[in-house]
Amino acid sequence: MAGSLWRQKIDSTRAEQLTDAPGYDYQPDWSPDGRFIVYASAQGEAIELWLLDVTSGRTRQLTQGGAVNVEPRWSPDGQRVVYVSSAYHRHFHLFVAEVHEGQLNNPVRLTEETRAHCRAITTAPTTTRSIRPGHATARRSCSFQSGSHSRHRGILARAGGSGCAGG
Repeated sequence: MAGSLWRQKIDSTRAEQLTDAPGYDYQPDWSPDGRFIVYASAQGEAIELWLLDVTSGRTRQLTQGGAVNVEPRWSPDGQRVVYVSSAYHRHFHLFVAEVHEGQLNNPVRLTEETRAHCRAITTAPTTTRSIRPGHATARRSCSFQSGSHSRHRGILARAGGSGCAGG
């Protein structure tokens, strides 16, 4: 399975290939300052997070260990990435980690081992979508950015309206 990330200006017929790894690169999210793209790359049995420096074209692997790491999203300040990972007990959980000098530092699991259905709510009412990141914790919230055309900040909320992921 092979796939790569590409960039194309809307008014152009020319596309530029950004990645060419042997696996399948997908779920890209641009950093707020436009310098980096965080994305998931499926290679073998694992899906790891990678960081692309848009200017130099250099890539760095952010996660290791063979877990499934998906849905990376930059924080609004560009200092952290929120993502879903099976790294803890092989269950899907939400994590947040600092990104510093091309490395993921101090990952923190935001969800616990109690089941709850969470939904992602963005500031644009037409872009609300349900997710099941794993197991949620009451009394906590987490902000994220959507990977859609415009940047929206949102929260994760329990189906009943109370917060469910930590921060």
